[in-house]
This record gives sequence, C-alpha cells and structure tokens, in this order.
Amino acid sequence: MLLAGVLAGAYGLYDVRGDQDADRLLGAALDAAADEFGAGRPVQDLLTATEEHLGVSVIVYRADGSVWDAVGNVDLPRRGSDGLVLVQGQPVRRRSRSIDGATVVAGVPWASHMAQERLLAGILGTLWICLTLGVALLVRYSVRRTFVPLLEMAQQAERLSGERLGDRLPVVESGEFAELAQRLNALLDRLEEGNRRQRVFLAEAAHELRTPLTVLGGTIETTLLQPRSPEDYRAMLAALLEEVRRVARLVEAILVSSRSDQVSAGPIDLSSALLDEAERWAARLRERDIAIRMEIESVFCAILREEASCILDNLLANAAKHAPDGSAIFVTVRRQGDRVLLTVRDEGPGIPAALRDAIFEPFVRSDASPVGAGLGLALARRIVESRAGAIRLGEVVSGACLVVELPVATVPTGTGHRPVA
Repeated sequence: MLLAGVLAGAYGLYDVRGDQDADRLLGAALDAAADEFGAGRPVQDLLTATEEHLGVSVIVYRADGSVWDAVGNVDLPRRGSDGLVLVQGQPVRRRSRSIDGATVVAGVPWASHMAQERLLAGILGTLWICLTLGVALLVRYSVRRTFVPLLEMAQQAERLSGERLGDRLPVVESGEFAELAQRLNALLDRLEEGNRRQRVFLAEAAHELRTPLTVLGGTIETTLLQPRSPEDYRAMLAALLEEVRRVARLVEAILVSSRSDQVSAGPIDLSSALLDEAERWAARLRERDIAIRMEIESVFCAILREEASCILDNLLANAAKHAPDGSAIFVTVRRQGDRVLLTVRDEGPGIPAALRDAIFEPFVRSDASPVGAGLGLALARRIVESRAGAIRLGEVVSGACLVVELPVATVPTGTGHRPVA
C-alpha cells in the first residue's frame, strides 16, 4: 500500500505540474496579446520561439465575433470553458480573457502531454508490479527462512501422540523460537507428569480397595456356606457394614490426596485411629501367630481420620507382608518436641540396600515380596507430606522400621502409655 501510494503520488505530481506549466505559458501569451491589442498592434509576432515550438495559438475576437488577429495553427473557438477541451477532435488546453469587449483565446495542443501521462502511468504500473512481486518473493523467502524452526516444531508436534508421552519438540540452539520450544517442552513435561500422577492415582485406588473388597467377599461367602441364626446374620451384617464404611473412608482419603488444594482437618487423637486399625489387623495376623505390640501416647494431629487410617493400614500391611510367622510387629507413638513420631517395625528380612532410596516410590517392591503393586507406601507418603509431615526408614539392626513424622496439632493435657499385647 505504501509503494502504491508513492507511485500514485509521483503520477499525480507530474500531472499537476504539467497543468500548471501549461497555464503559466497560456497566461503569458494572453498577457502579451492583451498588450498588443490595447496598443493596436497585430499579434503575429508576440509568440516566442519556445511558445511556437510548443504549438501555442492565440486568437483575438472582436465584440461582434469576428477575428481581429490570430497566430498559431489551432482554430480556437471564441466561446467555451477554460481547461481541457476538444477542438476538431483533438485535446487542447484552453484559456481565455475579455478585454474592452474583445475576447482573447489562447490554447496549446494537449495530445502529446496525455500520451506522456499514459506512458508514465504504464511505466509506474509496471514498476509497481515488479516491485510488489519482488517484495512478496523477498518476504516469502525471509518468512520461510525465519519460520523454518517453527515449521519443524509443528511437524514434530503432529507426530506426538498419547502413546509416546516422552517425545519432545526439537530445541534450536538460538533464535526467537528457542524459548518457545523450551516452554512447550515444559508444558509437555507437566502434561506427562499429570498423566503419570493420574495413572498412579488409579493404581493406588485399585490397590487400596482390593483388600477390603476381598474381606467383604470372603465374609459374604463364609456366611452363605451354612444356615445361621438371625443373631449371627445380624453380627455378620454389622461387620460388613463396618467394612463398607472403611472402604468409603479409603475412597475419601484417596480422593483427598489426589486434590491439588489442601483440605483442612481438625485435630484427631492418632492413638485412637491406631487402636482401631490394630484391632482389625490383629484378627488377620492371629492365623500366622504374629502379635502386634504397641506402646502409644495420646497425641493429636491435624489430619483427617480416613487419612490416618489409610497411613496406618499401609504401614501395618507392609510390616505384615514381611514379618515371618510367629514373630511380632512393634508399633510406637510418641511425642518429640512439636512432632509426633509413629514407628512400625517388623522382624522380617529388612529393606534391600538397592531399594532403600526408592521404597516410597510408586510400583517399587522387593523380589522377596511378589504380592502387591508397590503402591501402599507411596500413597502413605503422599498423604503424610500433604499434612506437612515426612516418612522415612528408621535405623534398626534387623527387620524394617518405618517412621512417620507429623506436626502436633494441640498440646495435650496429659500423656500416658497404653501397652497393648
């Protein structure tokens, strides 16, 4: 548009300058003719060599319309408008003036000037087309050269799929698109991490629900093996209802742990939740002659009851998995400054050295324990860390020791030990 404006301006300037030059020339001829007519002299010699060369014609008409004198080759009419007119089919630039009843008319042929205008318009039009095409080709070349990295990233992005989440866009060494590629790759990293967390969450949910559903199914099958009294059925239904409530608490704990925002929780007595879980596990471990020995204090933590049950259930499940028959699982809860320490220790083979740094990662399990998906401790860590706590391995001579630290919610009014065999 700017180029077209410049060329149009050049053409307009040429046209205006030509009109102005012609009007000055004709004005000078009219002045000279008026002087000659006023002095009573003929106008035959009033034109200069330049004016004759340009074809200027001058005619002086009397008041009655007759020609008093004339010079030039153009038969200019007495009447008519000034400007561009047609005389005998030819374009003429015309000007006139009245003097003492007479009329002086001057004119110059304009066909050559119009031909020059058309030639100039053709030249400028051709120049505009050539320049426009040249600029377009230059811009296209520059754009393609500039956006080659972006086109490569677009092609690479088309090849990305949900099956290959580890693929990334190529990062150029320098240029405007280096930061763009890095930011897009960072976005892909976050998407991949979100997808991984979602898979882990689903696996954790399945892992946590498998045990209570197995218990529910086994209890129902045992109940249906033989007729029972109404009291027995009522007792079984009560046990099933309690297990269903536990499943609901587990689901709630898993959902809470998967949320990005923190759900507030009031203080609960951690020892009370631990006693409930220990009672459930004591019945299961009795068949293997494994005892749960506890030494606990009444301490309060800001955590949901279902979260605490989930943590304790996974710690006891891990200990029960590795504890040999006839051994014991030792559980302690005590306060240390502004922290609560929960310790679960078994008398099993212990954590292999190769797994000590990854034991709390999802899907990590030892070869000695093929049962399970390796998600219990990962879920426990997620819940503990969401409550500003920490989980780690404790140092013991034999077996495995898991230590959970949680902030103390309130200062208890008194402490006491409740040994449980």
